[in-house]
Formats: sequence, structure tokens, C-alpha cells
Amino acid sequence: MVRKGGFEIHTSLDSKLQAALQNNIDTHLKGFTEVQENGKFALQGAAVCVDNRTGYVVAIVGGRGTDDEYNRGFLSRRQPGSTIKPLIDYAPAFETGFYYPSRLVNDHLFDKGPKKQRRQVLW
Repeated sequence: MVRKGGFEIHTSLDSKLQAALQNNIDTHLKGFTEVQENGKFALQGAAVCVDNRTGYVVAIVGGRGTDDEYNRGFLSRRQPGSTIKPLIDYAPAFETGFYYPSRLVNDHLFDKGPKKQRRQVLW
């Protein structure tokens, strides 16, 4: 049935956005030319573009170029980084009722508090 046209496939992916996203990853990483033993670039990248109105994924890129079958955009396991903050920090704070999205917090230095350290930017 598949070969005779018995099915329709509907997707939220936009081929123009997909090509633009792939081009963006490739362009920004082109200066990194180190290659691993397996022939793949040592520095890879991944990106996902979501339509905020619908929540649908409209483009997803999983590496440099299009020859690699391993799509890092959805196959690789990563640390959540700051994306986890709304779940483990902000939501519990809002649930207390003491903090709310429009509340102003005085972000000042105080005795025995953490101090910002100057970092050297390498690029």
C-alpha cells in the first residue's frame, strides 16, 4: 500500500526552515576542522526550531552536513542545563506564594554572600 500511494504523511517540518537551520549550523562551525578517527568532525552541533504558537517542531538539525545518519537533535543524551530551572527552581518558588512572576527582587551583594568573579572571554 505504501508503494501504491495508500498513505499520506503529514508533518510539521518546514523544508525551507530545515535547510536554513542546517546552513546556519554548518556556517557557524565551518572554522572547526578537527576530524575524529571515524571521519566525523570533532565539534558537532544540533538545533531544534519550535513554532511557539502550535508547539510543533518545524525544523531539527542533528549535526554538520547531511551525510551523518546520527541525528544529535533527538538521539543524543544531554544534561538539561538551565532548561530545567522552571521545573526545579521557579515552579516550587511560585507555589509558595511568596514569589510570583512580577515580584521585584533586590539583587545586591551582602556580607558572606557569593561574589561574582571576573571571567576571561577567550573569543
